[in-house]
Amino acid sequence: EASCVPVVFTTHAPPQCPCVSCEFHPDMTSPPATPRAGSAGSPSAVPPASPGSAAPAPVATGAWGTGQSRSVIVASGVVLWFVPFLVSCFLVSPSGEVRLPEAYFKTIMHVVAGALASYLFLRVKMTTARAGAIVGGIWAGINVLLDLLVLIPLFANQSGKGLTPAGYMEQLPRWFFGIALNYTVGPVTGWLSGASYERGVASCVKKTK
Repeated sequence: EASCVPVVFTTHAPPQCPCVSCEFHPDMTSPPATPRAGSAGSPSAVPPASPGSAAPAPVATGAWGTGQSRSVIVASGVVLWFVPFLVSCFLVSPSGEVRLPEAYFKTIMHVVAGALASYLFLRVKMTTARAGAIVGGIWAGINVLLDLLVLIPLFANQSGKGLTPAGYMEQLPRWFFGIALNYTVGPVTGWLSGASYERGVASCVKKTK
């Protein structure tokens, strides 16, 4: 009488990174099932490293040493400005009066902007500290530009002087000390994000040797 004998199939998969995402390391992750450009099975794929050899440095697939294109990075900077601005529209009356105590208003805006910036930094995937600083600087520049085009004219209108050169210039100190100085955190946060990624990859490579 025939009996069912279990058959065990064994494979030798490449070592998996135990600590960070290694999608920038073709030799440290299993190849995808469907070959695509730049992946396993594609002519442009990076061949696996031989046993005992060091893993290659992170490979940036996007612009400025990141994992995204320039259009996505710029669009993310616009989103980073627009979402806090939209939230503030519900907290400030058309006449410019804040509907909450000023401390509460500032706390809400900092939480919204900080949480959104952290999410966007994660999505863009800075592979180096330099890439993070560049992206943070670009986003800070976008926010400054949109403030000069939209926010300061709104301040001038609310002050009662309208869109006049004198009314516009009068609002610049208020904007600079109350808002613009906060944007200096962008490049610093981006640099720290990229540096953390670099350290995580270095630790990952050591554990896989």
